Amino acid sequence: MSSSIRVFVSHPGKQGNVYQRPRAAEQAGCTVTFLTGLYYFPERFPYSFVKYLRSPFREKIQKELEKRRQEGLSPDNVVSLLGPMLETILRPRGLLREWGAIHDWMAGAWLRRRQLGAGPSIVHCFQDSALRTLQATRRNGVVRILEVTLPPVPQHECEAIAEGASRFKQLQLRAAERLRRELEHAEWAVAQSAYSVRSIASLGFARDRILCIPLGVDTRVFKPQAARSESEPAFRALFVGTIGRRKGVHHLLRAWRQLQLRDAELVIVGDKETPEARELLDGSGENVRAVGNVSFERLLEEYHDADVLIHASLAEGGCNVVHEALACGLPCVVSANATSAVRDGVEGYVVPVANTRALGERIAELYASPDLRIRMSRAARQRAEDLSWEAYVERLGNVYLELGRGASVIPAEARTDTVFGANIIPC
Repeated sequence: MSSSIRVFVSHPGKQGNVYQRPRAAEQAGCTVTFLTGLYYFPERFPYSFVKYLRSPFREKIQKELEKRRQEGLSPDNVVSLLGPMLETILRPRGLLREWGAIHDWMAGAWLRRRQLGAGPSIVHCFQDSALRTLQATRRNGVVRILEVTLPPVPQHECEAIAEGASRFKQLQLRAAERLRRELEHAEWAVAQSAYSVRSIASLGFARDRILCIPLGVDTRVFKPQAARSESEPAFRALFVGTIGRRKGVHHLLRAWRQLQLRDAELVIVGDKETPEARELLDGSGENVRAVGNVSFERLLEEYHDADVLIHASLAEGGCNVVHEALACGLPCVVSANATSAVRDGVEGYVVPVANTRALGERIAELYASPDLRIRMSRAARQRAEDLSWEAYVERLGNVYLELGRGASVIPAEARTDTVFGANIIPC
Protein backbone atom coordinates (compact mmCIF):
# COMPACT_ATOMS: atom_id res chain seq x y z
CA MET A 1 0.00 0.00 0.00
CA SER A 2 2.83 2.42 0.87
CA SER A 3 4.20 2.43 -2.69
CA SER A 4 0.88 3.80 -3.93
CA ILE A 5 1.00 6.78 -1.54
CA ARG A 6 2.44 9.86 -3.19
CA VAL A 7 4.05 12.53 -1.02
CA PHE A 8 4.79 16.01 -2.35
CA VAL A 9 6.98 18.17 -0.12
CA SER A 10 7.23 21.85 -1.05
CA HIS A 11 9.76 24.30 0.39
CA PRO A 12 11.76 27.09 -1.33
CA GLY A 13 15.08 26.41 0.40
CA LYS A 14 17.00 24.21 2.79
CA GLN A 15 16.26 25.80 6.17
CA GLY A 16 18.69 23.47 7.86
CA ASN A 17 16.49 20.40 8.16
CA VAL A 18 13.70 20.45 5.58
CA TYR A 19 15.33 17.73 3.46
CA GLN A 20 14.47 15.22 6.16
CA ARG A 21 10.77 15.32 5.11
CA PRO A 22 11.17 13.88 1.60
CA ARG A 23 13.80 11.53 2.99
CA ALA A 24 11.25 10.24 5.51
CA ALA A 25 8.66 9.67 2.79
CA GLU A 26 11.19 7.89 0.59
CA GLN A 27 12.33 5.57 3.37
CA ALA A 28 8.70 4.78 4.23
CA GLY A 29 8.27 3.44 0.70
CA CYS A 30 6.15 6.29 -0.64
CA THR A 31 6.51 7.85 -4.08
CA VAL A 32 8.20 11.19 -3.42
CA THR A 33 8.47 14.54 -5.16
CA PHE A 34 10.39 17.33 -3.46
CA LEU A 35 9.60 20.77 -4.91
CA THR A 36 12.33 23.23 -4.00
CA GLY A 37 14.68 25.88 -5.34
CA LEU A 38 18.44 25.51 -5.19
CA TYR A 39 19.40 21.84 -4.95
CA TYR A 40 22.88 20.60 -5.78
CA PHE A 41 23.09 18.31 -8.79
CA PRO A 42 26.89 18.06 -9.44
CA GLU A 43 26.50 16.82 -13.01
CA ARG A 44 23.78 19.23 -14.10
CA PHE A 45 23.99 22.78 -15.47
CA PRO A 46 24.93 25.24 -13.98
CA TYR A 47 26.55 23.28 -11.13
CA SER A 48 28.71 21.22 -13.50
CA PHE A 49 30.77 24.36 -14.22
CA VAL A 50 31.97 24.58 -10.62
CA LYS A 51 34.71 22.01 -11.27
CA TYR A 52 36.34 24.43 -13.73
CA LEU A 53 36.74 27.17 -11.13
CA ARG A 54 40.14 27.87 -9.64
CA SER A 55 41.14 26.54 -6.26
CA PRO A 56 40.53 27.50 -3.42
CA PHE A 57 37.38 29.28 -4.69
CA ARG A 58 36.18 25.97 -6.17
CA GLU A 59 36.52 24.15 -2.84
CA LYS A 60 34.67 26.94 -1.03
CA ILE A 61 31.74 26.86 -3.48
CA GLN A 62 31.57 23.06 -3.42
CA LYS A 63 31.55 23.03 0.38
CA GLU A 64 28.53 25.35 0.40
CA LEU A 65 26.75 23.46 -2.37
CA GLU A 66 27.21 20.14 -0.57
CA LYS A 67 24.87 21.51 2.10
CA ARG A 68 22.19 21.59 -0.59
CA ARG A 69 21.72 17.90 -1.06
CA GLN A 70 20.67 15.13 1.29
CA GLU A 71 22.24 11.75 1.78
CA GLY A 72 19.52 9.12 1.57
CA LEU A 73 17.32 11.20 -0.76
CA SER A 74 17.36 10.25 -4.44
CA PRO A 75 18.05 13.27 -6.71
CA ASP A 76 15.54 11.77 -9.13
CA ASN A 77 12.82 12.74 -6.63
CA VAL A 78 13.82 16.43 -6.56
CA VAL A 79 12.20 19.08 -8.78
CA SER A 80 14.21 22.30 -8.68
CA LEU A 81 11.75 25.06 -9.59
CA LEU A 82 13.78 27.81 -11.33
CA GLY A 83 16.96 26.28 -9.91
CA PRO A 84 19.12 28.71 -7.90
CA MET A 85 17.71 31.88 -9.45
CA LEU A 86 15.12 32.85 -6.82
CA GLU A 87 17.40 32.35 -3.87
CA THR A 88 20.49 34.03 -5.30
CA ILE A 89 18.47 37.07 -6.38
CA LEU A 90 16.07 37.53 -3.45
CA ARG A 91 17.76 36.10 -0.36
CA PRO A 92 20.80 38.46 -0.32
CA ARG A 93 18.36 41.38 -0.40
CA GLY A 94 16.43 40.09 2.58
CA LEU A 95 13.31 39.50 0.47
CA LEU A 96 12.47 36.22 2.19
CA ARG A 97 8.71 36.65 2.11
CA GLU A 98 8.78 37.44 -1.60
CA TRP A 99 11.00 34.41 -2.16
CA GLY A 100 8.49 32.19 -0.36
CA ALA A 101 5.53 33.71 -2.21
CA ILE A 102 7.03 33.15 -5.67
CA HIS A 103 7.94 29.57 -4.81
CA ASP A 104 4.42 29.02 -3.46
CA TRP A 105 2.91 30.32 -6.71
CA MET A 106 5.17 28.08 -8.83
CA ALA A 107 4.61 24.99 -6.67
CA GLY A 108 0.84 25.54 -6.77
CA ALA A 109 0.92 25.85 -10.57
CA TRP A 110 3.09 22.71 -10.87
CA LEU A 111 0.74 20.67 -8.67
CA ARG A 112 -2.39 22.00 -10.35
CA ARG A 113 -1.22 20.50 -13.65
CA ARG A 114 -0.96 17.05 -12.05
CA GLN A 115 -3.90 14.74 -11.48
CA LEU A 116 -3.44 14.13 -7.77
CA GLY A 117 -6.84 12.56 -7.22
CA ALA A 118 -5.89 9.30 -8.95
CA GLY A 119 -4.56 7.74 -5.72
CA PRO A 120 -3.64 8.57 -2.11
CA SER A 121 -1.66 11.82 -2.18
CA ILE A 122 -0.14 13.96 0.57
CA VAL A 123 1.04 17.54 0.14
CA HIS A 124 3.35 18.79 2.88
CA CYS A 125 4.23 22.49 2.76
CA PHE A 126 5.50 25.15 5.11
CA GLN A 127 4.38 28.37 6.77
CA ASP A 128 4.74 31.53 4.63
CA SER A 129 5.12 29.57 1.38
CA ALA A 130 1.95 27.48 1.36
CA LEU A 131 -1.26 29.41 0.58
CA ARG A 132 -1.46 28.84 -3.18
CA THR A 133 -0.04 25.33 -2.84
CA LEU A 134 -2.79 24.36 -0.41
CA GLN A 135 -5.47 26.03 -2.53
CA ALA A 136 -4.27 24.22 -5.66
CA THR A 137 -4.49 20.81 -3.98
CA ARG A 138 -7.81 21.15 -2.21
CA ARG A 139 -9.29 18.16 -3.97
CA ASN A 140 -10.78 14.84 -2.95
CA GLY A 141 -8.18 12.38 -1.77
CA VAL A 142 -5.37 14.91 -1.22
CA VAL A 143 -4.15 15.15 2.37
CA ARG A 144 -2.95 18.72 2.97
CA ILE A 145 -0.33 19.31 5.70
CA LEU A 146 0.97 22.70 6.79
CA GLU A 147 4.09 22.74 8.98
CA VAL A 148 4.35 25.75 11.28
CA THR A 149 7.98 26.75 11.71
CA LEU A 150 7.65 30.03 13.63
CA PRO A 151 4.33 30.25 15.52
CA PRO A 152 3.20 33.79 16.31
CA VAL A 153 2.68 34.82 19.90
CA PRO A 154 -1.07 34.63 20.66
CA GLN A 155 -2.63 38.08 20.88
CA HIS A 156 -3.59 37.73 24.55
CA GLU A 157 0.07 37.03 25.45
CA CYS A 158 1.65 39.88 23.46
CA GLU A 159 0.92 42.68 25.93
CA ALA A 160 2.27 40.73 28.89
CA ILE A 161 5.57 39.68 27.33
CA ALA A 162 6.39 42.46 24.85
CA GLU A 163 6.87 45.18 27.51
CA GLY A 164 5.15 47.85 25.45
CA ALA A 165 7.04 47.01 22.24
CA SER A 166 4.34 48.00 19.76
CA ARG A 167 6.40 46.92 16.74
CA PHE A 168 6.72 43.39 18.14
CA LYS A 169 2.97 43.20 18.72
CA GLN A 170 2.16 44.44 15.22
CA LEU A 171 4.54 41.93 13.66
CA GLN A 172 2.90 39.12 15.63
CA LEU A 173 -0.58 40.22 14.58
CA ARG A 174 0.39 40.28 10.91
CA ALA A 175 2.13 36.91 11.19
CA ALA A 176 -0.95 35.45 12.88
CA GLU A 177 -3.22 36.69 10.09
CA ARG A 178 -0.98 35.20 7.38
CA LEU A 179 -0.84 31.88 9.20
CA ARG A 180 -4.61 31.86 9.78
CA ARG A 181 -5.21 32.22 6.02
CA GLU A 182 -2.94 29.27 5.29
CA LEU A 183 -4.47 27.11 8.02
CA GLU A 184 -7.92 27.63 6.50
CA HIS A 185 -6.83 25.48 3.56
CA ALA A 186 -4.92 22.83 5.54
CA GLU A 187 -6.33 19.53 6.74
CA TRP A 188 -3.53 18.91 9.24
CA ALA A 189 -0.95 21.15 10.92
CA VAL A 190 2.49 20.05 12.06
CA ALA A 191 3.77 21.61 15.29
CA GLN A 192 7.41 21.26 16.28
CA SER A 193 6.85 21.97 19.99
CA ALA A 194 4.16 22.09 22.65
CA TYR A 195 4.13 25.89 22.38
CA SER A 196 3.46 25.60 18.64
CA VAL A 197 0.42 23.45 19.45
CA ARG A 198 -0.94 26.19 21.74
CA SER A 199 -0.23 28.93 19.21
CA ILE A 200 -1.89 27.08 16.31
CA ALA A 201 -4.93 26.23 18.45
CA SER A 202 -5.27 29.89 19.47
CA LEU A 203 -5.95 30.71 15.80
CA GLY A 204 -9.00 28.44 15.82
CA PHE A 205 -7.41 25.34 14.29
CA ALA A 206 -8.75 22.13 15.84
CA ARG A 207 -6.34 20.55 18.35
CA ASP A 208 -7.30 17.07 17.14
CA ARG A 209 -5.78 17.98 13.74
CA ILE A 210 -2.40 19.15 15.09
CA LEU A 211 0.47 16.70 14.71
CA CYS A 212 3.28 17.23 17.22
CA ILE A 213 6.56 16.20 15.55
CA PRO A 214 9.68 17.73 17.17
CA LEU A 215 12.75 18.26 15.02
CA GLY A 216 15.69 15.89 15.19
CA VAL A 217 19.42 16.31 15.78
CA ASP A 218 22.56 14.65 14.47
CA THR A 219 23.67 12.76 17.58
CA ARG A 220 26.84 11.59 15.83
CA VAL A 221 28.10 15.16 15.54
CA PHE A 222 26.58 16.70 18.65
CA LYS A 223 27.62 14.58 21.61
CA PRO A 224 29.10 15.04 25.08
CA GLN A 225 32.83 15.53 25.25
CA ALA A 226 34.55 12.45 26.65
CA ALA A 227 36.87 14.49 28.86
CA ARG A 228 35.70 18.03 29.53
CA SER A 229 38.47 20.64 29.51
CA GLU A 230 39.45 22.24 32.79
CA SER A 231 38.28 25.76 32.14
CA GLU A 232 37.29 28.59 34.44
CA PRO A 233 34.87 29.69 35.73
CA ALA A 234 33.31 26.87 37.74
CA PHE A 235 29.84 27.45 36.25
CA ARG A 236 29.20 28.51 32.68
CA ALA A 237 25.78 29.27 31.17
CA LEU A 238 25.38 29.51 27.39
CA PHE A 239 23.04 31.29 24.99
CA VAL A 240 23.19 30.66 21.23
CA GLY A 241 21.07 32.56 18.71
CA THR A 242 20.01 35.99 17.51
CA ILE A 243 20.76 38.56 20.18
CA GLY A 244 17.39 40.28 20.34
CA ARG A 245 14.18 40.67 22.28
CA ARG A 246 12.28 37.98 20.40
CA LYS A 247 14.84 35.49 21.70
CA GLY A 248 14.30 36.81 25.24
CA VAL A 249 17.89 37.98 25.63
CA HIS A 250 16.75 41.02 27.63
CA HIS A 251 15.05 38.70 30.15
CA LEU A 252 18.12 36.47 30.35
CA LEU A 253 20.49 39.38 30.96
CA ARG A 254 18.21 40.85 33.61
CA ALA A 255 17.94 37.53 35.45
CA TRP A 256 21.69 37.00 35.24
CA ARG A 257 22.48 40.46 36.67
CA GLN A 258 20.08 39.90 39.55
CA LEU A 259 21.64 36.56 40.48
CA GLN A 260 25.15 37.92 41.08
CA LEU A 261 26.61 34.40 41.00
CA ARG A 262 30.21 33.99 42.10
CA ASP A 263 32.71 32.24 39.84
CA ALA A 264 30.13 32.05 37.04
CA GLU A 265 30.02 33.25 33.44
CA LEU A 266 27.33 33.75 30.81
CA VAL A 267 28.58 33.17 27.26
CA ILE A 268 26.50 34.63 24.43
CA VAL A 269 27.02 33.31 20.88
CA GLY A 270 25.47 35.33 18.06
CA ASP A 271 25.94 38.46 15.98
CA LYS A 272 26.81 41.15 18.53
CA GLU A 273 27.15 44.00 16.03
CA THR A 274 23.49 44.63 15.21
CA PRO A 275 21.96 47.78 16.74
CA GLU A 276 19.63 45.74 18.95
CA ALA A 277 22.43 43.45 20.11
CA ARG A 278 24.67 46.39 21.02
CA GLU A 279 21.81 48.00 22.93
CA LEU A 280 21.04 44.85 24.93
CA LEU A 281 24.68 44.01 25.66
CA ASP A 282 25.59 47.52 26.79
CA GLY A 283 26.42 47.36 30.49
CA SER A 284 25.83 43.61 30.67
CA GLY A 285 28.60 43.11 33.24
CA GLU A 286 32.03 41.56 33.57
CA ASN A 287 30.73 38.00 33.89
CA VAL A 288 28.96 38.19 30.52
CA ARG A 289 31.09 37.34 27.49
CA ALA A 290 29.65 37.94 24.00
CA VAL A 291 31.80 36.08 21.48
CA GLY A 292 29.91 37.01 18.28
CA ASN A 293 29.29 34.61 15.41
CA VAL A 294 31.57 31.58 15.57
CA SER A 295 32.62 28.69 13.36
CA PHE A 296 30.93 25.32 13.66
CA GLU A 297 34.00 23.91 15.41
CA ARG A 298 34.01 26.76 17.92
CA LEU A 299 30.28 26.29 18.56
CA LEU A 300 30.90 22.66 19.50
CA GLU A 301 33.59 23.84 21.92
CA GLU A 302 31.15 26.27 23.53
CA TYR A 303 28.61 23.49 24.03
CA HIS A 304 31.28 21.27 25.56
CA ASP A 305 32.54 23.99 27.92
CA ALA A 306 29.07 24.98 29.16
CA ASP A 307 27.12 23.63 32.13
CA VAL A 308 23.67 24.72 31.00
CA LEU A 309 21.94 26.28 27.97
CA ILE A 310 19.50 29.15 28.55
CA HIS A 311 16.86 29.90 25.91
CA ALA A 312 14.14 32.30 27.06
CA SER A 313 12.63 33.05 23.65
CA LEU A 314 9.25 34.78 23.35
CA ALA A 315 8.28 32.68 20.32
CA GLU A 316 9.89 29.57 18.87
CA GLY A 317 8.89 26.62 16.74
CA GLY A 318 11.36 23.78 16.89
CA CYS A 319 14.73 25.03 18.07
CA ASN A 320 17.86 23.43 16.64
CA VAL A 321 20.03 25.07 19.30
CA VAL A 322 18.12 23.37 22.13
CA HIS A 323 18.34 19.99 20.40
CA GLU A 324 22.08 20.41 19.81
CA ALA A 325 22.61 21.33 23.46
CA LEU A 326 20.63 18.31 24.65
CA ALA A 327 22.69 16.05 22.40
CA CYS A 328 25.86 17.50 23.97
CA GLY A 329 24.47 16.60 27.39
CA LEU A 330 23.51 20.11 28.49
CA PRO A 331 20.55 20.69 30.81
CA CYS A 332 18.39 23.44 29.29
CA VAL A 333 16.41 26.21 30.95
CA VAL A 334 13.83 27.35 28.41
CA SER A 335 10.70 29.48 28.37
CA ALA A 336 7.28 27.92 27.88
CA ASN A 337 7.32 29.49 24.40
CA ALA A 338 10.61 27.80 23.52
CA THR A 339 10.08 24.32 24.94
CA SER A 340 11.35 22.46 21.87
CA ALA A 341 12.04 18.97 23.31
CA VAL A 342 12.65 19.88 26.96
CA ARG A 343 10.43 18.35 29.64
CA ASP A 344 10.19 20.34 32.86
CA GLY A 345 12.25 18.78 35.64
CA VAL A 346 13.68 16.06 33.39
CA GLU A 347 16.19 17.45 30.87
CA GLY A 348 16.07 20.91 32.41
CA TYR A 349 13.41 23.40 33.36
CA VAL A 350 10.56 25.11 31.54
CA VAL A 351 9.65 28.50 33.00
CA PRO A 352 6.77 30.87 32.22
CA VAL A 353 7.64 33.18 29.34
CA ALA A 354 9.02 36.62 30.31
CA ASN A 355 9.21 35.63 33.99
CA THR A 356 12.67 36.86 34.98
CA ARG A 357 12.31 35.71 38.57
CA ALA A 358 11.45 32.11 37.65
CA LEU A 359 14.25 32.07 35.09
CA GLY A 360 16.77 33.20 37.69
CA GLU A 361 15.54 30.70 40.28
CA ARG A 362 16.03 27.75 37.93
CA ILE A 363 19.49 28.92 36.89
CA ALA A 364 20.40 29.27 40.58
CA GLU A 365 19.23 25.71 41.29
CA LEU A 366 21.50 24.30 38.61
CA TYR A 367 24.37 26.52 39.76
CA ALA A 368 24.05 25.25 43.33
CA SER A 369 23.79 21.54 42.56
CA PRO A 370 26.40 19.73 40.45
CA ASP A 371 24.56 16.46 41.15
CA LEU A 372 21.38 17.88 39.62
CA ARG A 373 23.33 18.99 36.56
CA ILE A 374 24.80 15.50 36.15
CA ARG A 375 21.37 13.85 36.40
CA MET A 376 19.79 16.22 33.92
CA SER A 377 22.81 15.94 31.61
CA ARG A 378 22.29 12.19 31.30
CA ALA A 379 18.58 12.70 30.68
CA ALA A 380 19.37 15.36 28.06
CA ARG A 381 21.57 13.01 26.06
CA GLN A 382 18.98 10.23 26.25
CA ARG A 383 16.26 12.63 25.08
CA ALA A 384 18.40 13.65 22.11
CA GLU A 385 18.99 10.02 21.17
CA ASP A 386 15.24 9.44 21.24
CA LEU A 387 14.86 12.44 18.91
CA SER A 388 17.75 11.76 16.53
CA TRP A 389 17.22 12.41 12.83
CA GLU A 390 16.96 8.68 12.27
CA ALA A 391 14.17 8.49 14.83
CA TYR A 392 12.54 11.58 13.26
CA VAL A 393 12.59 10.03 9.79
CA GLU A 394 10.98 6.84 11.06
CA ARG A 395 8.35 8.78 13.05
CA LEU A 396 7.37 11.09 10.19
CA GLY A 397 7.39 8.21 7.71
CA ASN A 398 4.89 6.34 9.88
CA VAL A 399 2.71 9.46 10.06
CA TYR A 400 2.74 9.73 6.25
CA LEU A 401 1.65 6.10 5.97
CA GLU A 402 -1.15 6.50 8.51
CA LEU A 403 -2.51 9.67 6.86
CA GLY A 404 -2.12 8.22 3.38
CA ARG A 405 -4.24 5.27 4.45
CA GLY A 406 -7.02 7.61 5.50
CA ALA A 407 -6.45 8.01 9.26
CA SER A 408 -8.88 10.52 10.77
CA VAL A 409 -7.22 10.76 14.18
CA ILE A 410 -3.72 11.82 15.17
CA PRO A 411 -1.28 8.89 14.91
CA ALA A 412 -0.01 7.84 18.35
CA GLU A 413 3.59 8.98 17.82
CA ALA A 414 2.44 12.51 16.92
CA ARG A 415 0.25 13.13 19.98
CA THR A 416 1.43 15.98 22.22
CA ASP A 417 1.03 13.94 25.40
CA THR A 418 3.04 11.09 23.86
CA VAL A 419 5.89 13.45 22.99
CA PHE A 420 5.90 15.68 26.07
CA GLY A 421 3.82 13.90 28.70
CA ALA A 422 0.68 15.28 30.31
CA ASN A 423 0.53 18.64 32.10
CA ILE A 424 4.28 19.16 31.99
CA ILE A 425 4.48 22.50 30.20
CA PRO A 426 3.63 25.58 32.33
CA CYS A 427 1.75 28.31 30.51
